[in-house]
Amino acid sequence: MAGTPHVSAEATLAEAAEIAHDDRSDEITAVQHNEAVGTLHVKPTVPDVTFRVSRQRRFDIAFADAIYGIAMILGIAAKAVWDYENQYHKVGVDWLQINLALLVAPIVYIGVSSTLQSSSLSGKVGLPGLALAFQNGFFWQTVFSTLQESNATKLA
Repeated sequence: MAGTPHVSAEATLAEAAEIAHDDRSDEITAVQHNEAVGTLHVKPTVPDVTFRVSRQRRFDIAFADAIYGIAMILGIAAKAVWDYENQYHKVGVDWLQINLALLVAPIVYIGVSSTLQSSSLSGKVGLPGLALAFQNGFFWQTVFSTLQESNATKLA
């Protein structure tokens, strides 16, 4: 077997297991005069971690994500109306700006989601989470202008 470490006939199974553990290999074959005399299988040392989430908990998280996503989109729309009014001095919407914002909305939402999941608000809809989602939607341009300035500095 290519890549499998070989152990001499004098090596004990304990030594073979130690070599297998050190090499992080799944299998050690002991050989005597180029002839296989035994195989020792070693289980990988990866901890068995199982996450069990109830169906209700998954629904709560999905529902909260949907509500926070809507709040973020409302923030994006509010920013578009705000910018249009400041530029043209009348209420309206720049649809190009909204379309661009919706293209980057999933990226902006990653920040909202990770912040909320690391807090006690995970899976719950609350005013602090709604405010955070709305704020991230409203200020989506700030995040991207900062990234563009950072990239321009790195290239210069």
